[in-house]
Amino acid sequence: MLKFFNNLNNTVQLKTNVKIIETENTDLFLSHLFNYEYESESKAFELMSRKISLKDSVLITNLTKFSEFLSLSTKNWLGDSIINDEYWSESIFFRNEKIDGIVDKINQKLGFEFLNYEIDNVKLIKAIFNIENDILINEENFENLAEIIFSTMKQTIVILKDLDYIKFEKLFKYNNIIFLILTNDFTKYISKFSELELVAFYSQKTVIDVIDNLPIIRYFENLKNRPIDEDELIYTSEEEKMAAKMHFYKIKSSFLN
Repeated sequence: MLKFFNNLNNTVQLKTNVKIIETENTDLFLSHLFNYEYESESKAFELMSRKISLKDSVLITNLTKFSEFLSLSTKNWLGDSIINDEYWSESIFFRNEKIDGIVDKINQKLGFEFLNYEIDNVKLIKAIFNIENDILINEENFENLAEIIFSTMKQTIVILKDLDYIKFEKLFKYNNIIFLILTNDFTKYISKFSELELVAFYSQKTVIDVIDNLPIIRYFENLKNRPIDEDELIYTSEEEKMAAKMHFYKIKSSFLN
């Protein structure tokens, strides 16, 4: 279970490592979390009795840059990949007889070993390589980034804000992380009745969790006047999608009132 605002009334069940939170204003939701931490001097999340600050989570939006996750530091995946590549140790910087000759000439002139030929990987990488700092994380590069950073990420919570292209089922394999998908329309992500238990709603500083999808299925069964299988698609056309969204609005309103 994941608790928000240190309040049992704001608790969601985690049947997977993904939770989709629908709210009218995703920025406002984040500001509520931030203000809560500032005003109460408490951490906004609690997971398995462990309190986690919003500042210790990772936020990815449509304006997040690739370079926020990959850098030329040797402690980062990118820098580490460079220095551990077989071509790096075989490069001219490590096997350069001419530079050895320069060192020998100067030391002979001085009469003692004063100048040394040493490689500082950190300084050398930054002197040789440059990265594009303005590339944004997007639909084309998100999966590649996910493969690199999510499997080794130390943070427990990753917040994906308004990323309409996210395929939540591809996040299941990164079970070391809890993903919170923030959106103003949960139907952008789910298509089956069985997936409704991944959804929660936020309004009036309250998180309402869909603990059981059965009441919603019963609602649509009464509406369609026929049985509905959990794995059935919620809609099969844009027209059905618009109608379903209208009914979900009614259901959500009953939760939040």
